[in-house]
Amino acid sequence: MGLRSEVVEFLRVSANPLVLILLVAGTASAFPGEVTDALIIGCIVFLSAGINFWQTFRSERAVKRLQAQVAPTATVRPDGAWVELPRRQVVVGDVVRLSAGDLVPADVRLIEAADLHVRQAALTGESLPAEKTPTGGKLASTGPDSPDLVFLRTSVVSGTANAVVFATGHSTAFGEH
Repeated sequence: MGLRSEVVEFLRVSANPLVLILLVAGTASAFPGEVTDALIIGCIVFLSAGINFWQTFRSERAVKRLQAQVAPTATVRPDGAWVELPRRQVVVGDVVRLSAGDLVPADVRLIEAADLHVRQAALTGESLPAEKTPTGGKLASTGPDSPDLVFLRTSVVSGTANAVVFATGHSTAFGEH
């Protein structure tokens, strides 16, 4: 954060109705000669805005550090060995492993699955998990009701599966909404 952006952030944090009212009151009290009262009000406003800015600045830094530590990953087999990659690095054609608790990193077609159930309420509104199984044949449907397709932002409730990625990012069914 550069000095200019810190000043802008300080002004943004300070621009709230209570601060403005206090500044008007301080200015108004300075005109009849109550300079001490005006200085006290100004110091209180400045200290309050400074503390608020400092807490906001520290909170934002802490959030960025946590986000870096908790970056979502996917188990991918790019060259025959399973590795954990950041989900944003998953590309079309990758084979991914899904297991209970995973968030699905992209739109995928199942290759193999064992007792796979996914929660796809974000797409369908259905609160109950849907059972998914690979059919190996031609797709009967390309939507969430398809038994061998699993979509980005759904979560694996139970079971395991291996699947091939066929859409990522804005090309996914979730990205279209």
